[in-house]
Order: sequence, then C-alpha cells, then structure tokens
Amino acid sequence: TELRRPCFPSLKVEGDGKGIVDGEQGLLVVGNSRHYALRIDPAREASMTDGMLDVVFLPCRSVVAAVIRGIGCRLRLSGRGVVRARVRSVRVTACDGPVPYQVDGEAPVRWGDGGMLNGTMEVAVDAGVLPVLLP
Repeated sequence: TELRRPCFPSLKVEGDGKGIVDGEQGLLVVGNSRHYALRIDPAREASMTDGMLDVVFLPCRSVVAAVIRGIGCRLRLSGRGVVRARVRSVRVTACDGPVPYQVDGEAPVRWGDGGMLNGTMEVAVDAGVLPVLLP
C-alpha cells in the first residue's frame, strides 16, 4: 500500500526550540544510532553515547524521489535540500492532519494513536540512562 499511495507529509520540525523544517514535504528520521534499515543510515553521524538526537529531513514528494534519497544516504551523499541537526529534543508537528509514523520501524499502536501523528509529538533523550554495550 505504501508504494501505491505513499505519504510524504508536510512537517514542521523544531530542535531545542529552534526551527529546522517549516512545512516541507518529506521523510523525517530522528535517531540516536547510525544503524538504520538495510544500512541506509541517514543519520550516519549519530552516536548512542553522546546524549543527542540526530535529525535528518529528506525532502521528497514521490516514491522515485524517496528511492533516490535512500540511495544517496546509502552512498553517504547528502543531496540538495537534506537538513541535518543534532539536538537534545525534537518537536514534530503534522501540518496537514494525521500522518503515519514509526518508532524503531514499528507502528506504535500500543500508545493508542494507531501510529498516526495528529498534531504534535515531542522526542527527547536522557543521556546515560541506559548503558550501551555494543552498537
């Protein structure tokens, strides 16, 4: 279904209270590890031990553009329009109504929202809470 009718939502993203993305369509990755989906690794500088979140916004409006962005990430190329930031907290707002989101590759259905962001979500990291033995 996602390939036939992809969702490239318009998002507003703030990091540590400062604007990162303002109403652009695309894919957003917020992570504290560089390891991601078949080693595509969009947040290639992320560290599980630095107490920071890496924010990567990949502007795209089509499946073709998303595939090109994925290949660019895999080849460690930034590409035009890619936005990167390292922050302690992130605030994401869905600009045009509910949009799907995932946590660690899974829809977070146990949170009661069915994996749909309708409004604003905040994500933060607490440094040193969980020791990381191996990446």
